[in-house]
Amino acid sequence: MQIKALHNQSVLDLLLQHTGSFASALAFAQANQMSITDELIIGASYILPDEVITDTDILNYYTNNAYKPATGNAVMVINTDYGIGEMAIAQTFIIR
Repeated sequence: MQIKALHNQSVLDLLLQHTGSFASALAFAQANQMSITDELIIGASYILPDEVITDTDILNYYTNNAYKPATGNAVMVINTDYGIGEMAIAQTFIIR
C-alpha cells in the first residue's frame, strides 16, 4: 500500500495515522530505505508494508475523527539575550 506524507508529518505521525501504532516503525523504515528519524517529503508516496502491526481502536478513532497528526519539524527558538549571563566561581560571587 502507498501512503502520502502531509506537511510537518514525521515517520511516527504517518504510522499513527495509517496503522494506529508505532510498532512497525522499523519495518516501514526498511521498506522505504530510510531511518525513522528522517524527514519526510511532503506529498511523496511511501510504502506501507503488508506485515505492519495495526491497533484497530486507535486507527478507527483517528479515521472517524479525521485526525492527521503532524508533529514533525517543529522548531522552537529561545531568545537568550537576557538573563544573568555568566559568572566565574570565586571571582564574581563567594561560595561559603
